Amino acid sequence: MKNTFIKFFITGILFFFSISVFATNYPVTLKDVSGRTVTIDHKPKNIALAYSRGFPILEILYGNEAGKHVVAWGGDMKAGTPGQYDYFIKKYPNLKNIPELGYINSGGFNTEKFIEMKNKPDILIVDQTLVKTGEETGIFDVLQKAGIPVISYDFYSNPVKNTVKSIETIGIALDREKEAEAFKKIYDTHLKNILTKIKKHGKESNKKTVFIERAAGIGNSSLRTYGDADMGTFIPLLSAQNVMTNSHVGNNFITTLPETVISLQPDIYIMQTSSWKDEKGHSRGQGVPLGYPPVNMKDVKKEQATLLNRTWFNAINAKNTNNVHSIWMNLHNSPYNIIAIEYFAKWIYPNLFKSLDPNKTFQDINSISHNTMIGNPLFVV
Repeated sequence: MKNTFIKFFITGILFFFSISVFATNYPVTLKDVSGRTVTIDHKPKNIALAYSRGFPILEILYGNEAGKHVVAWGGDMKAGTPGQYDYFIKKYPNLKNIPELGYINSGGFNTEKFIEMKNKPDILIVDQTLVKTGEETGIFDVLQKAGIPVISYDFYSNPVKNTVKSIETIGIALDREKEAEAFKKIYDTHLKNILTKIKKHGKESNKKTVFIERAAGIGNSSLRTYGDADMGTFIPLLSAQNVMTNSHVGNNFITTLPETVISLQPDIYIMQTSSWKDEKGHSRGQGVPLGYPPVNMKDVKKEQATLLNRTWFNAINAKNTNNVHSIWMNLHNSPYNIIAIEYFAKWIYPNLFKSLDPNKTFQDINSISHNTMIGNPLFVV
């Protein structure tokens, strides 16, 4: 009896400390990834997203409860990736009727209307690219004085450095530190395993060269690609060479011609793509409809073939060596960028990472908050 009591007592103490270790004590002051000092007076319940494509942050932290916390979001997902928007609307029907925010960077954000919303936001979560405008226009100061703090994330300018930090700081702000810590553990462990393996066994690469075609399928005469930002940072991280950075040092975004890429002959050609449709379903280009379910494999194969059959593409050696790959656009600027890193590693080092399963990584991240998917996403082809 005595031993049983001691066991229950110890279990209770451990449970108490496990909760208190991860609980946020409000008010809390923290620094977000942009270096801004943010004070949050109380636990946020109502959340606004300046960019709706930041919603996966909340799925990681809240799981299937994510939808009920969002009271307003930007129209970028609906306009840019309607398939992803349709998926989330199906899973969280309340999101269909929430207010759509104007864009801060283009002057479309109505501060007064935002503050006076019926379901007043407790916090606004923004992409780091909006911080400069938000501060210079005084929008963030006005919101802070109205009791709506603003916190930023960055999965774009320096994703490897700032992804975990972004989730950690937002996790503290929302009192979801336990989930943020679980994400950090998965992200850091997977990244460390990849980099350690490359350092130990990666000589087979001999600095393979890589070209990323950004937004493949939009436009015909020129190609867009990454320099030292976003997915472009994954290439040197994996001890490979971005074919464009030698001639465009310091450039984040580069426009080039097919003839230039042909002259460089990258070992690996990666097409970052999606179903390029507007919010009305009209086509904006010949993109591969990868992403969240439902995925139509017939359409995927058709559009992949269309991109591979562009008139100049036969001159790309990577096509003849089966080293052309398509990856879903929305793994960029996303907390799921570790999945893109893993696919890049598999393509650069096919023998070294034969058993690596990025889809399992996606499932592991979603298991943090017991988030369930409606069907299976298709990230690459």
